[in-house]
Amino acid sequence: MHRTAFAVLRTEHSVMRQTFATLMAVLRAGEWRSGGPALDRLSELLEFEELFSQLCHRPKCDAVLDRLRGRSARLDGMRTALDATRSDEAHLRLHAMGLVAAVQRQEPGSDKFLAAVLQSLHLRLLEQMEWEDTVLLPEARRLLDGHAWSRLAVQFESVPYPAAAVYQLDACPPAARRWPESPARFEDSGFMLDGQLGFDRVPRFKGDGAFADSQAPHGGTRA
Repeated sequence: MHRTAFAVLRTEHSVMRQTFATLMAVLRAGEWRSGGPALDRLSELLEFEELFSQLCHRPKCDAVLDRLRGRSARLDGMRTALDATRSDEAHLRLHAMGLVAAVQRQEPGSDKFLAAVLQSLHLRLLEQMEWEDTVLLPEARRLLDGHAWSRLAVQFESVPYPAAAVYQLDACPPAARRWPESPARFEDSGFMLDGQLGFDRVPRFKGDGAFADSQAPHGGTRA
């Protein structure tokens, strides 16, 4: 059972890394500095990252942490630092959103500040995922029994993926494309939200042996 739970969390990491890698590619291209579709693209990728990481991924990590409360002195001692890190991430996201609006208004220097804030946020997110991969999940594997993992799997199933807009994970399309009435999905990655997950074309996940012997969560296909 723990393999399925691990697959969910690691696959979500893959989606989060790919989303921010695309965002950073748009950032490096520089067209967003003049506003228009490229800035819209930057903004919607940032919005999606927040939506996915906060509403889909974080509740699952919190569920694992709750199961480990009182069982791991190491994790219990890290909770204050974890809360501080999450607060910093939230501040950086909020700051970035404000700077996107400032760039749209063509306020002097706002583009440089936005680039710096997004780079800082990217680094924080990578560090957070690394902590989950190297500290949280190994502790969970060591300390939780089959019953606890079964309960976690049920909790994971209760966290819905959002029915939101369509976001393409290419470099930067000629125009920002967003259909608010569509189920959320990554069209060019094969990753689909709204209850269906397909991972066969997610570059950072394809060929990952850790997932090869477990079923994809929520009815998705295996890589």
